[in-house]
Amino acid sequence: NGSSATINGGYALLLSSNSGSVEFDAAVGTATPLSSLQVTGPGGIQVSANQTVSTGPMSYTGPVTLTANTIFTDSGATGITFSEVGGTAISGNRNLQVWATNSSISITGDIDLSGGPGNNGGNATFTAQTGITVTGDIDLTGGSSSGDGGSTMFTGGSITVSGDIDLSGGSGGGDGGDASLNGQTAITLEGRLIARGGDTAAGTAGAGGMAVLIANAGSISIHNIDTSGGSATAAGASGGAA
Repeated sequence: NGSSATINGGYALLLSSNSGSVEFDAAVGTATPLSSLQVTGPGGIQVSANQTVSTGPMSYTGPVTLTANTIFTDSGATGITFSEVGGTAISGNRNLQVWATNSSISITGDIDLSGGPGNNGGNATFTAQTGITVTGDIDLTGGSSSGDGGSTMFTGGSITVSGDIDLSGGSGGGDGGDASLNGQTAITLEGRLIARGGDTAAGTAGAGGMAVLIANAGSISIHNIDTSGGSATAAGASGGAA
């Protein structure tokens, strides 16, 4: 069920639909944060505005679809979790921010903010005091017809991504997005970090993005980084920096 009314107040909110969906058509906790928010929607969870809690937990079990640029904020100590095992945990061609200012972020499943034809990929920002973990792929690729790839920023204690991070520009000369990962301890990327420029049949191909990885007091482990420029039949393209 959906509601267009804003939900506020320093209380716990538990929403569970056994086999259906949950729809938020307005902000949650932006005037007065909820103490906690736990949502279960096997049929889908649609989010159209920012959501804020003060104590936690803040959890979403089921596939979350963003229909607007959205910020999820938890200032408590229990962390933010998204879970869609074997599927896409968060989708929608929008900008995503997840802030766990005193705790951790855990995302089980893929993140797909890729753009359709002619559209740029969405941007994704993750900030946590302790760990940030994503068990699937992150797809911020630009759409065909020269959509630029989205950019991503991770800031936290430890950072672990099990799948690929793809910020590539779309065909037709879209530019690759940028990646910034700043971990206080270790950074572990088990898949590839791809920020290629898009290929084009004529004209100038897309430029590759930039990748910056900083582990202030630990190690960096990564499988592969590709920030190369796309290929073109006419003018060339430049690679990014890594």
